Amino acid sequence: MEHAGKKNSKAKKPLLWIVLLIMAVIQIFPLVWLVDFSLASSNEMFTNGLLIIPEKIQWGNYVKAFVDGHFLLYLKNSVLINGLAVLLVILVSIMASFACRRMNWKLRIERACTYLEQNYLKTYEIAYRVGFRDEKYFSRVFKKVKGMSPKEYRTGNSQEPA
Repeated sequence: MEHAGKKNSKAKKPLLWIVLLIMAVIQIFPLVWLVDFSLASSNEMFTNGLLIIPEKIQWGNYVKAFVDGHFLLYLKNSVLINGLAVLLVILVSIMASFACRRMNWKLRIERACTYLEQNYLKTYEIAYRVGFRDEKYFSRVFKKVKGMSPKEYRTGNSQEPA
């Protein structure tokens, strides 16, 4: 059975390479076309076919586009707007992750309260069940959220197991 699977895998490799090669050509062609036309004269652009070989390379097209197209102004605007957008996304992400983390703590602590009220598990077992790996850290978070330690909560809210 394993031998047939390896044969099938070997048969798929050339097909995969062909598909990847076609995709690469499709992705790269617009860049080649862009560079090709940027180095041609205006007459060559409109009289020749899809891909042209310029008779004389027109490096001046880049200078003209840089100066007449106000390239530095647009570059500065793009960098400024994108930089501000990235900072805004980072700020919102930090605030959202902080809120999610706080909500996760509160949900874990509420679940821990249920276990503490049932009074049949030890504190370290409850900490582990609600997702804390360290009992001391669990106790610190519990006290921060509830205003009392797990032990104090248990003695004030315990129910005898049935």
